[in-house]
Amino acid sequence: MEFHVQHELPGELVAQIAYVARRGTRLYRGYDLNQTNADPILPSFLAMQSNAARGCRADGTACPGAASGTAVPIVTSGLVTAAFVNSTTTAGDLNLNAAGTLAGRIEQTTLAGRLRPNQQFGVITYVDSGGDSYYHSLQATLRKRFSSGLLFGLAYTFAKSIDDQSWIRSLQARVADSARPTRARPTDIRTGVSSVGGRTSTGRTF
Repeated sequence: MEFHVQHELPGELVAQIAYVARRGTRLYRGYDLNQTNADPILPSFLAMQSNAARGCRADGTACPGAASGTAVPIVTSGLVTAAFVNSTTTAGDLNLNAAGTLAGRIEQTTLAGRLRPNQQFGVITYVDSGGDSYYHSLQATLRKRFSSGLLFGLAYTFAKSIDDQSWIRSLQARVADSARPTRARPTDIRTGVSSVGGRTSTGRTF
């Protein structure tokens, strides 16, 4: 759906404002039916974050002064080693609050955590045609045509794009997060400004 309003301004300027919307239905999307679940390691993740905030190592050792660390269940249970939780990679996960990423690394290290519904398989991609997409935008343009044949234009777009994971045409799935199927995507470019210039000849722009 599109709606345009155009108006000629003094100085041979032409201004246009438009509302442009798109709605997609029955789009291909992929789900990981065997998605890693971070819930079992969340208590350990929070304990590691607490230890790091106190200046300790993630496993609760080497605390400064009178500070004391909290035991980390995934270490005390032997699921992973202290070296694993004290690594720089884990420190990055803690800083980014990326419990899901940590769960994925644990699952790749050991199957003892049972972080996937079916431990015999990794990613299980299920594809259906139940995807939806929404696009809304406000588009404004300003054009100036000079007597010498020169044309100059300026365009501004404010937009919002949401979908629940459509399928790439190359048939490689971007597997959706089954816990949050509908959200903004990397293609969600909110604002954009562009300009164009050229010379017209017999009604064409070069």
